[in-house]
Amino acid sequence: MKTKTYAIKIIALTALILFSLTAATCGSEAGSDGDFRSFLSGILGGGKSKAGSAASAGENGTSSAEEAATVAAAKAAEETPMEASDDSDSKGKGGILGFISGIFNRSSKASSGKEDSSDSKGSSGVLSFISGIFGDGRKKEAGTSGGGLSGIFGGSKDPEPTLDKLDFELLEDGTAYSVKAKGEERLSGDVVIPARYEGKPVTIIGEEAFILKTGLTSITIPDSVTLIGSLAFSGCARLTSVTIPGNVYGIAHGAFYSCGSLTDVTILDGLVIIDQYAFSGCIVLTNITIPDSVTHIGREAFARCERLTSVTIPDSVTELGLGAFIACTRLSSVNIPNSVTNIDTNTFRSCSSLASITIPASVTSIGREAFERCTSLTSVTIQGTIAPNRFSSSLPFPGDLRAKYFAEGGGPGTYTRPEGSETWTKL
Repeated sequence: MKTKTYAIKIIALTALILFSLTAATCGSEAGSDGDFRSFLSGILGGGKSKAGSAASAGENGTSSAEEAATVAAAKAAEETPMEASDDSDSKGKGGILGFISGIFNRSSKASSGKEDSSDSKGSSGVLSFISGIFGDGRKKEAGTSGGGLSGIFGGSKDPEPTLDKLDFELLEDGTAYSVKAKGEERLSGDVVIPARYEGKPVTIIGEEAFILKTGLTSITIPDSVTLIGSLAFSGCARLTSVTIPGNVYGIAHGAFYSCGSLTDVTILDGLVIIDQYAFSGCIVLTNITIPDSVTHIGREAFARCERLTSVTIPDSVTELGLGAFIACTRLSSVNIPNSVTNIDTNTFRSCSSLASITIPASVTSIGREAFERCTSLTSVTIQGTIAPNRFSSSLPFPGDLRAKYFAEGGGPGTYTRPEGSETWTKL
């Protein structure tokens, strides 16, 4: 379908250009003899050669009967343009529609009753040449195989699966396969996981499937995958980016643990669970998009992602696990959505670049050392009411913020402190 669509676009554009050029060339002739209808008849493939068209345009004093005949010929050409024939002296097929007919290699008979022949040496004309350019495997006019500009025009095929590097295991129910790296062989470069193997979908990247494959630089995960197993890519030190397809339901614990070169993670909408330690220790991770479908961010899921500067937590998330963002030392901006009810122990501990935080009214519990060692934190807005037994007394914030919250005149509001000070003041 893509090939046909591109071919039609090219043909239509070419026809428009030729129409414009022909109009520019012939318009003066039509104006000089006062009869544009004959010119229109020629453009529409009315069966007249250039010389014939000029003659039919008429000279001064053309009779009304001749004009009527010309109009009738133009109308007939409009109604049945593809059946129009060509004079034997004409090199074309009658204007734009004739040109298009030639491109599609339709064999219409000339007025002499003989089959029309083009100058093309190939049997499939220009369309075959275009098909060759778009890489559909047909031969070009010159006889070479297709390919050409397929990459430019989007006709390139998906990358070939690297089956020689992979092992597949049929699941217990016999409906699908899991995949992992083959044996103990050294694996390097790019790996493309196929969507299907032996007629069945590949749905699971197994536990420790590519663990410590330090030469792996790129992984292509197909849409058929629904689960990335625990420690699947842990320790893949040269893996730089990954896209998680929308059909993946969960990223199991430690799936990308300690991928020291991973800088960019794109997660398409559909993922529900980011389990514990999923991206922990990805020390150069700078960009991650968490889709609205995610409801759970597990324990230390992004711990020690030292280059992560900002993160948007969608309002689908209801739980931030213990230490979810601990020691993200460059994290300076984070939002906590109204869907979150609990900020667990150590969730943002040692996020030393975090300057301000807003805790929405939905939060009813703040755990031990949740914001401890956030040395740059100078502004905290607590929008809701938190009971004393749900607000940890074990250094939830640096300084005396908890005490000020429960003091007279405290409660919900914005609290600030000078940098380096242990004393908070409610605004």
